Amino acid sequence: MSDQNLEIEGTTTGNVASEVQTTPTEAVATETKSASLDEAIKAALAKHDPAAADTPRTALPTTDTPTADTASEAKAVDPITGRELEPIKAPAGWTPKLREQHWGKLDRELQQFLVARDTDISNRLTQTADERKLATLFKEATAPYEGFLKQFNTSALDHAKELFNLSYALNTGSPQTRAQLIVNLMQHFKPDAGTMQQLLANPGMTVMTPPPAPQPFDREAEVEKALAERDQKAKEAEGLRELSAFQADPKNEFFEDVRGLMGKIIDAGLVDADSTSELFKKAYDLACSQHPEVAQVIAARQATAITPATATPTAKPIASVKPSLGAGKSAKAPPKGMSMDDAIRAAMEQHGIPV
Repeated sequence: MSDQNLEIEGTTTGNVASEVQTTPTEAVATETKSASLDEAIKAALAKHDPAAADTPRTALPTTDTPTADTASEAKAVDPITGRELEPIKAPAGWTPKLREQHWGKLDRELQQFLVARDTDISNRLTQTADERKLATLFKEATAPYEGFLKQFNTSALDHAKELFNLSYALNTGSPQTRAQLIVNLMQHFKPDAGTMQQLLANPGMTVMTPPPAPQPFDREAEVEKALAERDQKAKEAEGLRELSAFQADPKNEFFEDVRGLMGKIIDAGLVDADSTSELFKKAYDLACSQHPEVAQVIAARQATAITPATATPTAKPIASVKPSLGAGKSAKAPPKGMSMDDAIRAAMEQHGIPV
């Protein structure tokens, strides 16, 4: 195509590329010539390839395409209402540094997944709190007997099952079953026969501890105790409500990070206030300043914040400074044409200073 001469709109042209290369002129002439070039190129394409003429020309790709970071920083909009969606808070387990550097860069769908997963884990931990507490107590109760259980090649759980089965059979079994179990125990543990005979012949040998004597009922003390407990519960409930409101305030975004430190500060009496909300605020500020990561994040934000430009102080006019050699007397200006030495000498003579 570049080697042929094309006839476009009654005129003979050379290479299309040569037609495109134009010398810049005034703005109006350039636009008109550019429009005619487009028509010429379109006509040439229609003559040699009719299908290509109907294909719209696309702009060249630019380097200003939005990056992943730019897309993630864009505000999320509800596709139905068109309203801007509220930002999603990071899970409580994320440290301040991680939230500051990475949470805002995550896709909103991924943020929702992470929050839902963290909520599910928290709910499961709450639901299994009693089971985990029971397991901890059972482990603490059996810990002193681990060495003993290893001698019999059994575990605490298996031994507990055996004891439960034995207790159930002794309490619910028939007299014959209970007799057989007791005989088996005697054969296994081999107690002293003489001592057993004495205990069977004299059941009264067992020493019974008398119950404690009943204490007199103090109605006033019980009423005061009940009122004190009620007031304490009311204060605790009010404190929990204020704490929940303080936690929900977006200004206190680092509350979960410094919650434990706040409790220690309040218990130690390091802050004092007239109200509970003020007490929480002072404890929160002090805890943030003492938490390494939180203090670092706050300092970085303050350093990058846009501060108002410092106002240029207005220059004050320089006051006239004239030497005064006497208190309360103003020096006369030297006559015109007098030299500096003569002026000083005249001023000294005026004030009675020997020259």
